[in-house]
Amino acid sequence: MFPLTVSMLAVFIINAIVNFIAYFYLFEAALILAHLPIILAGSAPLLPMLGGMIEGVIAESTFNQWWHFIAVVFLNLGMVVQIYFFKLLW
Repeated sequence: MFPLTVSMLAVFIINAIVNFIAYFYLFEAALILAHLPIILAGSAPLLPMLGGMIEGVIAESTFNQWWHFIAVVFLNLGMVVQIYFFKLLW
């Protein structure tokens, strides 16, 4: 059984796609100035997306606390990457 409604899943997918594209536009110049590959801009939204997918699909379906822990690790890694990239913008 899937723990999310189809309409909510569609909104999450659209939001993820828009965020992914927006982060490339937002961080492209800052990453070039920092001599980092532009492809790293994808890691900022990808890590929280992965954590959310693990939390919403696997952890809530299995009720295994280790999956909740793994989801929180990915969410926190995503926040750390986003903080670092936003500091590059200053």
